[in-house]
Amino acid sequence: MTRLRSTLQTYALFGLLVAVTASGCQNCKRKPPAPKLEDTKEITEPVVEETQADITEKRFQAVLDNCELTSSNRIKNCQNDEYNEFIEYVRSQGANIVTPTTEALLSGKVKKQRLAAQILRDFIPSILHTMDPSHLAEGDVRALLGKLQEQNPTTSNIALDTARPILALTSVMGMEEEARNTIKQFDPSINKATMWVHLQAIKGYSLHARLGAFDLIKETFKSDVPEMQVAAVEAIIDIPNWTKEESQRFCEWGGEILVQEGADKLKGIPAQLMLRCDRDPWQKKVMDEAEKREKNLTYGRPFADHFRFICPKVDEYDGRTDEICKRQYALLLRVSQNPKFSVKERKYALAMMADRWPDEETVKALESLSQDSNTEISDLAKTMKSKMATRIKALAEDKARKERGDYTPPPQGPGEGG
Repeated sequence: MTRLRSTLQTYALFGLLVAVTASGCQNCKRKPPAPKLEDTKEITEPVVEETQADITEKRFQAVLDNCELTSSNRIKNCQNDEYNEFIEYVRSQGANIVTPTTEALLSGKVKKQRLAAQILRDFIPSILHTMDPSHLAEGDVRALLGKLQEQNPTTSNIALDTARPILALTSVMGMEEEARNTIKQFDPSINKATMWVHLQAIKGYSLHARLGAFDLIKETFKSDVPEMQVAAVEAIIDIPNWTKEESQRFCEWGGEILVQEGADKLKGIPAQLMLRCDRDPWQKKVMDEAEKREKNLTYGRPFADHFRFICPKVDEYDGRTDEICKRQYALLLRVSQNPKFSVKERKYALAMMADRWPDEETVKALESLSQDSNTEISDLAKTMKSKMATRIKALAEDKARKERGDYTPPPQGPGEGG
């Protein structure tokens, strides 16, 4: 009886445990079921969109990680196509590239500073004329100017490469006093390195100040140092899209320095300036100067390097009817024939004549020169004459295509087209 009672109690207790387990426990926490496989597919990390600053930082870092940055502030020896991708990106950013470039220049990291210097040197001046000042932060420009003022031109190329773009940006922001004070800080009398920074600063300032910098340019030209004189003229040449007033004032001054004593030391730069001026009267003055030099037997390079473009290779002016072109052709023929000029200059004149006037009249001139007593002249004349027939035929075919309306002109090189 006792055994039966014990067995019944055991069964009762077991039943009670099963009931409690089945009904659950109010004070117990249930472990949640594992998610089904199809549910886990939808559990993903939230998408974080990249900011423009993130993209720019990645572009910078790709160059820093995979390319060399030289002491002359140039990118080289990239592992893949980082250089071209970076250049394309910088060009697409316009004024927006100034802020990250400023940060890189101020970073204190040599490679980043070199990269910033290349951006400033190679891209800022070229986009300056399209730059909206409202897209520039004054704080960035002041920071760049401050960094430039800290530089020692004798120990680093940073100042030389950044002076022009930084002074251009300073002028864009209307910070005239700061710009001129910075130019003065780099006193050209200290040493050559400081002089070059001074000149680059003037060029940068002039890009936007334009006529507002003319007094500074003319003052620089008064120096007896030829490099400073040349840089002063180049500052004017670099100013894009002259207005009518600018053209008048720049060309009047260019006409004066073209004929001044000692102009031969200026590498023909005044002639280059005058070729940006109106054909009449200013380019005629270049022609007059060339004829004077021919008469004095001083005609030659570097003046001739710029004089060659007074009559374009492409027919902007008719080489046989335009007054200046006719005078240029006659001068080149005389120089190429005259044994009083060096063989080097005679050959240069001959080649220029044949290049600019591929026609039957030039063929006759080359036939005559092919009999010259100097073998270098005669050999060159024969070579140019042998090529002339092919060129004349090609030009005739081009003319026919133009008349049919299916002509596409080839791309022109630097200086071509006037």
